[in-house]
Amino acid sequence: MIWDEKNQEITLTRYFQTRRLIVGVEREVDFTSLGATDILEGPDNMTILQFATVQGTQVVYEYLSKATSINWIQPDIYIIADLPSIEYIEEVEGLTSLSSFEAPWNVTRTGLDVYAAYTYNRSVHRQMVVAVIDSGFNSAQPNLQGRMEEGWNVINNNSDITLNASTHGTRVAEVIVDATPRLNNIRILPVIVFDNWGQTTSLIISDGIHWAVQNGADVLNLSFGSAILRDSPSTPTELAAQYALNRGITVVVGAGNMTRDVATVSPARMNSVITVASTGKDDRFWAGRTWGSIIDLAAPGPDGTSFAAPLVTAATAMYIMNNSGISPAKVQAALRGYVDVPEGWDTSIHGTGILNMELAIEQTPGHTITLHLYTDRSRLNDTFGSHATSFTAIRGHEILAIEIPVVPGRPRETWESQELLSAMSEIGHIYGVAGTPGYAFWDGLQILL
Repeated sequence: MIWDEKNQEITLTRYFQTRRLIVGVEREVDFTSLGATDILEGPDNMTILQFATVQGTQVVYEYLSKATSINWIQPDIYIIADLPSIEYIEEVEGLTSLSSFEAPWNVTRTGLDVYAAYTYNRSVHRQMVVAVIDSGFNSAQPNLQGRMEEGWNVINNNSDITLNASTHGTRVAEVIVDATPRLNNIRILPVIVFDNWGQTTSLIISDGIHWAVQNGADVLNLSFGSAILRDSPSTPTELAAQYALNRGITVVVGAGNMTRDVATVSPARMNSVITVASTGKDDRFWAGRTWGSIIDLAAPGPDGTSFAAPLVTAATAMYIMNNSGISPAKVQAALRGYVDVPEGWDTSIHGTGILNMELAIEQTPGHTITLHLYTDRSRLNDTFGSHATSFTAIRGHEILAIEIPVVPGRPRETWESQELLSAMSEIGHIYGVAGTPGYAFWDGLQILL
């Protein structure tokens, strides 16, 4: 497959160019007689065989493909990606960094700005680590300051994450940060698996995923994919993604920018990952993008699914923060339901709809705030009858309680009107606040319940 500059597409080279085979076994197998120059034991019951020549690699591949002692065998294929520079991406309308309070249109379209405010107001202190498995990162970008963890460069086997720094990985990380404003406990863990020329191998990607899992990742963002044959065995990347899922780590994947069924794109074809398609400002599914029944949902991605996926990754990180202990499968099911379905949307091949995390707030049970006041019952009746669901005398007629329903995430806008505050100040003196977990405000003071 030849690279098309207008698309962000990953291409595979000749099958045996790396002169390396990856073999899956369930029991010990003796490979020493096959002429490999190196034999290494890898994760997930994998054995890596390195050969001296392309021809020798192919001969052993054909031999082992017929052997009953192994589960599967694959060449370690070079994967080539064009990873456009951040300067290029910033020219695309709507994909500017969050340099002010106003969120980019793709963040507001998905309700992530509102959901981020909801999450921030809940003061959830748990740290969430989002591993971005990608190319180099420019941690000097203003909106990445204070949000990056120390990462790993699988290509060079060191912690220098600046390889190919002003490109794809930087932008993916920025989208996640843009969509989680003020949530500094959502951390970016950068993992480099593509070199300066946008090349890697499936084994390098697998190593990067394993490193992220072993170093505290809670969510993985994989904004890449490669074309494969339909019904082909699991790739090393897919096995690594499953390794993460088995440990409770949610994996978000871009569906790809190829005009093909997602069932022939790895790792997007996996049912257990969250596979994300892209849309434009008009909410239409982008022509020329990957399609298929495996796609879970879509998000705005003016320059492809690479930048739609991190919006869903941001939603995933915040949703897990608000629902501690939730499994990857339940996260996937929930996000598939938090969508808008535009007119003419084909849910059979484009996913359930376009992400809208405001629906996650609306579907959260409401809170009730109880304010205890010294006041006269008749004045309380007259003043709060239209605001309160109930009010009850606690000690005689002078000490009463008023219950006010609060919409989660937006208490100030939904119940703390200036009119209500003024009325409270006139009729009585507040002496206590109680209620289910949430927030109340009194004279500008935010009170955690």
